[in-house]
Amino acid sequence: MTEHTHISSDTYERELFTKEEKFNVLINYSPSDACFLDEIDQMIDEQAEDSWLRTNFNFIKSDMDRESIQGKLHFAKDAKPKTIMAFKFPSKERYLMDTSSMEITRESLTQFLKSILDGKAVRYIGRETRHENDEYSPEMKHLKSIVYDTFDEIVMDSKKDVFVALCFNETLEGNFISTMAKILQNEPNLVIGRMNSAYNDYSLEYFPKEKYFPKLTFFSAANKTPIIGDAYVNDECITAKQLLTWIHESCTHKFDMEKYLEQVTQYDELAALIDECKLAVWKVENNLHSIRSILPDYKHPAEEFSIPLKELVKGEDKSKMKELLEKIKSVSLQDMIDLLEQYKAGKTIHLKADETVDSYYLERYEKVIVDFTATWCGPCQAIAPLFGYLSSIEQDIIFLKVDADECQEQCKAFNVDGFPTFKSFKGKNMVQVIIGSDLKGLKKMVENLH
Repeated sequence: MTEHTHISSDTYERELFTKEEKFNVLINYSPSDACFLDEIDQMIDEQAEDSWLRTNFNFIKSDMDRESIQGKLHFAKDAKPKTIMAFKFPSKERYLMDTSSMEITRESLTQFLKSILDGKAVRYIGRETRHENDEYSPEMKHLKSIVYDTFDEIVMDSKKDVFVALCFNETLEGNFISTMAKILQNEPNLVIGRMNSAYNDYSLEYFPKEKYFPKLTFFSAANKTPIIGDAYVNDECITAKQLLTWIHESCTHKFDMEKYLEQVTQYDELAALIDECKLAVWKVENNLHSIRSILPDYKHPAEEFSIPLKELVKGEDKSKMKELLEKIKSVSLQDMIDLLEQYKAGKTIHLKADETVDSYYLERYEKVIVDFTATWCGPCQAIAPLFGYLSSIEQDIIFLKVDADECQEQCKAFNVDGFPTFKSFKGKNMVQVIIGSDLKGLKKMVENLH
């Protein structure tokens, strides 16, 4: 269960995520506000044992030069030793402040941020433990593990062509990259490796600056200037054949690419089939999930085939996958789609572009639930039928939908930047906030207004 307590209309929003009776606290911090770290202890529950606070910061060194530092600040309550870690943007360099012998105050934090600007802060270097055995799993054993302390040793080896996949807490297991490493394992002058960005510092000049993972870079033996790749072509992941071609064109030590074409073609065919099967299963599960939030006992014949197909995609039985995929296609999902559209309509009210939530609804009605939504947001559409259904059975509550594209100013006015976001009001006072497609939470929100 996620509980959101609104602290101030334009400064803080607190989120408590309960897990094993511990609390993680997220504070969205406005630098222009006078409130700062001396109020934080009051916001964290006394029973919180391992609470982490994350806050965005924008620090101005002086009014003279207006030199600024932007980033995120992390620190642990009751950690041993107590530390604060600053993530500097855009470089994402990390700096540590040991607070074991000092009080965390506005002044001490200000000095810490100044020390980053002055180059005196202690920079934290992420160093994952060097792996003696790269065999994380059978699927991964052909991928060379690269960590901060072995990067130069492995990647900058002038005798080797080295392909690096920078990932974020991803194993790449079953991925086309691990498959390529397996296919090309007998090429003596080629290394295909992985590096975990969550635990290892890395140079931004070596990898794509986009947010997606994995980030792909090739370092040829003849020239260690990185050749930065793109894992996506027209929003779709590149194929194994495209990756093989890129590696062959980039490497110094050429190999016979033709002898691998049949293997990568077979892999790409299997991968395309698996993607199609996963999409079919997702459509069945997603529609059933939405309907069962309203009708718990609802059944549909497509589920008879989607459940075993979900397990089959973990293997390589293409004939069985195709058989079940065709059976799902033979069972129309239109009845589910029609039912969801019927529920989605309900008695919801759509905010017009020239209206405001405050003046048109909060001041006129006692109880209001606002759904900040977007047509392009999958989770928004998944929970929309339940929102519509609740609007049709709750006669004393106004269910208002605010579209992110049509009513951008209203989303900003209510500090909404994630969708869907639900906010309930009673007598113009906000009662509760839910961020995300939380079906049970939305039902509970309605109950809390009674």
